[in-house]
Formats: sequence, C-alpha cells, structure tokens
Amino acid sequence: MDKKIEILQEKLAALIDFYENKNLQSLSYHDCFKKTIEILDRAKREFDAGLFFILMFGPLKAGKSTLTNLLAREYVSPTGFGIETTLRPSLIMKSRTKDYVIDVYESVNTKDDQEEMFHLVMDVLRGILDYKAIKSKIRKITIPLTKKNVEKQLICHLDNEPLVTVLNVPGGNLVTEHIALIDMPGLDGIQSNWQDSVIHKWILKRADFLIFIQSSMAALNKATFDFLQDAYLSSRKPPLWLVQNIIDAKYWRSDEERRSDNDTQRQNAKGHISNLLGISEDLRSTAINLGKASDGMDMANFHSLMAESGFPEFECSLKDILQKSRVRIQQENSVKGVLNAMHNCEQEFDRYKEEIRRLQTEYDAQIQKLTKPQNILYTMCKTIRPDAVKRSLEIALKETIDAWKSVCYSHIDRDRLSAGLNSARLKDELQKRAAKLEDDINNSRREDYMEDSSPFKQNINNLAAEYIQDLQGDYMQELNDYLQELNIKPYEQEFYFAPKLDIHDFKISDNVSGILKKTTSLGVKMSGKKEEKINKVIGGFCDACRHELNEYADGLLKIMLTEISGDFDVWIQRSYRDVLSSYISEQIDDRKQELLLEIDKIEDTLAYMKQLETMFDELTDFIHQNIEL
Repeated sequence: MDKKIEILQEKLAALIDFYENKNLQSLSYHDCFKKTIEILDRAKREFDAGLFFILMFGPLKAGKSTLTNLLAREYVSPTGFGIETTLRPSLIMKSRTKDYVIDVYESVNTKDDQEEMFHLVMDVLRGILDYKAIKSKIRKITIPLTKKNVEKQLICHLDNEPLVTVLNVPGGNLVTEHIALIDMPGLDGIQSNWQDSVIHKWILKRADFLIFIQSSMAALNKATFDFLQDAYLSSRKPPLWLVQNIIDAKYWRSDEERRSDNDTQRQNAKGHISNLLGISEDLRSTAINLGKASDGMDMANFHSLMAESGFPEFECSLKDILQKSRVRIQQENSVKGVLNAMHNCEQEFDRYKEEIRRLQTEYDAQIQKLTKPQNILYTMCKTIRPDAVKRSLEIALKETIDAWKSVCYSHIDRDRLSAGLNSARLKDELQKRAAKLEDDINNSRREDYMEDSSPFKQNINNLAAEYIQDLQGDYMQELNDYLQELNIKPYEQEFYFAPKLDIHDFKISDNVSGILKKTTSLGVKMSGKKEEKINKVIGGFCDACRHELNEYADGLLKIMLTEISGDFDVWIQRSYRDVLSSYISEQIDDRKQELLLEIDKIEDTLAYMKQLETMFDELTDFIHQNIEL
C-alpha cells in the first residue's frame, strides 16, 4: 500500500503543479482556483502529519469529560453536576517542552476566513506547517495549565472566542507525541449546541478516530445521533469506537449477574447504533464504569475500583490498535481527505461554472443591447425640427441689426462729417471720410453686434441651449439610462453653436461716386454760400448713406438668416447625429471589446476547469482501483 500511496502523492503533486504553472490571474474567478489549490495542498500535506486526532464526544452527562481526563491523566475536561461543564472544544496533546501550559489561538483579523484560520492552526499542531508561517494571521496566548485556568477557558464566557484551545499535558499511555485528544462539549447543550457552532463541523474534517461515549441510563437523543451520523458518515469516515458508561447500582445482585446485565446493555447499544448508522461490520464497543475508574484513579485506597471498571482493558486495547494501525488509519484518512478535497473542489467548480455561465449569458445579452442606444439616437435625430428656433433667431437677428443701425446712424452725422470742410477740398475729403465711415460701420458690425461679437454669440448660444434642452427630453434620459446599464459613461457634453458667416462687407466706398454725383455739383456752380453748399452736399450724402444702409441691413438680415439657419441645421445634425453617434459608437466598441475579452476569459476558465476535472477523474479512478479503503 505504501508504494501506491507514494504514486498517489506524486499524482496529487502533479495536479497541484498544473495549478501553479497556470497564470490564474488571467482566468475569471481566479479566487476559486486559489481556494481549491489550498484545499488540495492541505490534503497533500496531511500525509506528512505527525499527530493523530482522537475525537471524544457524546451527549451531556454521559461521562465524556471523565473518560477524557482518565486518558489524559490530567484534569483537562471540567466535570460537575447540573451544568454544562464544557462550552468549547479543546485539544489535549503531550507537551513538546517541559512546560505544561494552555495555548489559546485567536484570529488577528476577524474579517479573515475563520474556517481557513482554524485549519491553519490545526496544520501547525499536526506538524505540517510552521507557526512562523501563520504568525501574522494567528496570535497565540499562553497561560499556565491549572484547574482554574482550564475551567475559565472551557466553561466561562470569553471576550474573544478562540479558534483552538490547546492543553499541553505531560502525557500518558495514550496521549503521546503522536496521539492527541479532541474534547467536544456535550452535543445537546443549551449554551453549546453543535448545530449552532461551525467549529464543530470544522473539527469533524480533521478527526482521525472517533470515540462515542453514551450512558447506559440515557436514550440516544436526536442531537447526539445527528452529530454521530455526520461524524461517522463524513467523507473521511474515520473508525468509530462506542464506549458505554455503565451506571451500576444493583449491588444486591451477584457479580456474574451484573456483568451479564452490563454486557447486554453494551450489546443492545451497539446493535442500536449499528442499525441507525447502517454499519454492517462489527462495531468496536466497550462497557466501562467510568465512576469506578475515576475513583480508582484519584483515591489511593480504592485502586481495586480501577480494575473493576473495565477502563484499563479499554485503554490497553485502544493503545494496541493505534500502535498497529495508526499509520494505516492516518494514511486511509489522508486518502479519504484527498477524495473529499477533490469533491469540494468540484463543488466549487460547479458553483462557479453556474455563475460564469450566467455572466456569459449576461455579457451576450449586453452585446445585443449595445444596438439600443443607436436606435434611440436615430429616433432622437428624427425629432430635430429647428423651425421654432429659426423664428426666434429671426427676431433676435432683427433686434441685433436694428441696434447696429442705430449706432451706424450716429456715425452718419452731418455735423461730424461737415466739420472743417470747404468747397475746395470737398470731394477728396468727403471720400476719405466716407472710407472712414465705412470702416467704423463694418467694425461695429463685426466686433460689437454681429458675427464676431460676444453678445451676438451669447444670444445665439442661449437660443441653441434652449432648443437642445427641449430636444433632449426623455430621449436623452433614456439614452443615458441605457449607457449606464451597459457600464458606459453617460453622454453629458455641452454643445456651443458658433456659426461661421460669409457675409459680404458693406463697402460704402463702392457707391461713393454715385452718391457724390447725386449730392454735389462736381463742376456745376451751386447757388448760395459755401456753408450752405457744403451742408447741402453733406445732407444729401448722409441721406444717400442711410438709404444705402437700410437696403444693406435688409439684405444682411436675409443673408444672415439663410446662413445661420443653414449652419444651425448642420450643427444640430452634426452634434446629435455625428458627434453623439461617434461618441456612442466609440464607447460601444470599447465596451464590446471588454465584453468579448471577458467572454474569452470565461471560455478559457471553463476549458481550464474541464482539464482539471479530467485530472480529478483520473486521480479518483486510481484511488478506487488501487487503494482499498
């Protein structure tokens, strides 16, 4: 069997290597693989365990604490009447030093996985892990081994509930450097009930051998049977020994009659439990009068009671069995542990496969949903009807041009134009002043009122903003809702309307000659004084300029309405059809790539799980075909 165990260990090591050679971070739910590799690694290290765990359990007042103290040769399990004498499990082991102390192991961080922390401590105690490796996660508090401290640690309420309480004792016939006892609280207590405590379930995973103590005066209650069933029928299925605590008060009967009665009680209990558990093989069982054994151990004048109790024979038989079979039992339990570990891993895989496939379906659905924002955008663009804005623009432009005309009229002022003129230089000077007038008017148009002016742009933008607000409405909200659902940043860009006008410059100088011909004699003698002549010329010139300005302003309004309205149409379409569409398309493409990468990771993960499960199946087949359990 040793050679087969060696092959099994090699195959298990190869399985763990298959994990370690894979970049687990590249897989979906890589934490799942981290957890399963830890489960397998612990199962592998169990083969090297240096400590064998015997689990002592039974209902309240069955005599479990008394038997534990007898085997340990030390007061390690509180005893008493009418109370729950033990509230938390403890481990009794031979001290590795000359110090007899209680070691209390606590988790440094309660947010850590407490089951994992418990198993780390048990790994240290079994000698398959060094305490230095877990020191950052687990603190150890050491106190003297006294009766008072034993009762405080196992009976009293504690501010910090320990993971494991270890009682280091001198040892005895059974408790040696290779064998330790795990003392469980009464299984049917009010304060400590195994069904309400996860640590009881954790301990079951580490037990190598079971000793069940039952009183001959009590029936097997449901809480105790449920634990017995869980313990014996677990995947490790460790060996079970029934100890019947004989309550013998029929002293008026002969010794032979009492022995026969006690044996009948033991056989009945053994048969009852065998039937309940479905055990076909012969269940180990022993009848002990634990009261006599305890008195015989503690009281110097009553050593004969120990011999009468049946305890020495039980201890001797148990020691003999463990000396012959401990290594084999431990190997069998380790093999069962491997099977159990692989079963747990496959359960993890099944759970995560279901989750991964759900995600895969969700990602596929999201890819399908990515078309929805484009559809909303198309519908939204179909609603673009800027006619109302054009009417508002027309009113705003007319008000702007009227304001500009008022400024122009102030420039076409006869007093300002005639100042300093004389008839001799009337024509030349008037042409210069007309050119200056043209520049002033055009500059005021560009800089103060129209295409390059801040007020003009602000006016246009305010109108555009109102239109955009009306346009977005429920569509934009629906669009953003979909984008958020698809993990795409909502679209919240502001659009600024900045039309580029191509308006012909208003050049008065192009018409100066015609205006001057109409307003001056140009070589024809004029009647009246020079001042009257100049005023008449200037007056005609100003009237002609105003007329020209009015005609130009009317044409300018038409041109601006045409060009700005066209620009506005293009801008709306560009903003909501091209810019927004481009943004959404880019974000959708990015999101689609993310989803496709996630789907690729999922496919890689499922493929990797399939490879692992194949290796699990091969290892399971090897165990069933080559190792008898």
